[in-house]
Amino acid sequence: VISLVVGLGLFGSTFLVPVYMGNVLGYSALQIGMVMLPGSLLMGLTMLVSGRLSDLIDNRLLITAGLAIGGMVTLGALLGGPVSGASMNPVRSLAPAVVSGRLDHLWIYLTAPFVGAAVAVVACRCSRPAGCCDGRCSPESPA
Repeated sequence: VISLVVGLGLFGSTFLVPVYMGNVLGYSALQIGMVMLPGSLLMGLTMLVSGRLSDLIDNRLLITAGLAIGGMVTLGALLGGPVSGASMNPVRSLAPAVVSGRLDHLWIYLTAPFVGAAVAVVACRCSRPAGCCDGRCSPESPA
């Protein structure tokens, strides 16, 4: 049932977005095609990559990775929204801020990478065998 609803939503958006752009926004067919082209190309590339990955890697691992990434994006939007507008792309936030001279939230983009790296190192050292985070871990050793 969930797959059906998601599939209908994706299928519907494929057809409703161009209709909206043509009828409501007044775009020409060429303009609609140019807007839809990058997403179409990326979708095709994503299908090729995910198909190849599903042949090479256990599907449960891929699903878990997708859920983890989606969960982190959701948490980033919920928790980071009040601080930075939940922008996940620093350039998309920093460029307008620099041009407009509003640098109130610049600190988050300068400190977050270092804090994230420190947390990752601690998490690695806590979850792996001794010396594994230093590159001396053999591929056969358990995680």
